[in-house]
Amino acid sequence: MLGSARFFADGLKEKTIDEFINHMNFLHAMGAKVIGCSEQSKSIQGTTKAVFEEKPYFSDEEWQRVAQGYNELAKIAAGKGMQVCLHHHMGTGIQTTEEIDRYMSMVNDDVYLLFDTGHAYYSEGSQQAMLAILEKYLPRINHVHLKRRA
Repeated sequence: MLGSARFFADGLKEKTIDEFINHMNFLHAMGAKVIGCSEQSKSIQGTTKAVFEEKPYFSDEEWQRVAQGYNELAKIAAGKGMQVCLHHHMGTGIQTTEEIDRYMSMVNDDVYLLFDTGHAYYSEGSQQAMLAILEKYLPRINHVHLKRRA
């Protein structure tokens, strides 16, 4: 599994799909079965902006573009026997439990979640909230990032 950035909310569907196909073909040649993607439209990662106060939010139209885009990626990946998963991430439009819930309710069942313990804990502020996400989506999680608190 290797990750790649996606930009569906920004309206860059064709460019995003073209880049995804190139990346998918590379991963397939390397024997990967899972493609981790992160929706980077409006991302504030790598900036000095505060991840809670200044995080991006998607409009209803942007949510539709994201869901439709990831559904399309899943179909493309299935053609190579691969699966797509979304990496929820701090500083993006899919950061909080509510945003993960909205995303998962809008995409097809063949679109999976990359569960990131560090981002879930940081976003929600407790181990219980982090575990609630894990328990809710366990059947649709196909990759996990484990992080430990210092």
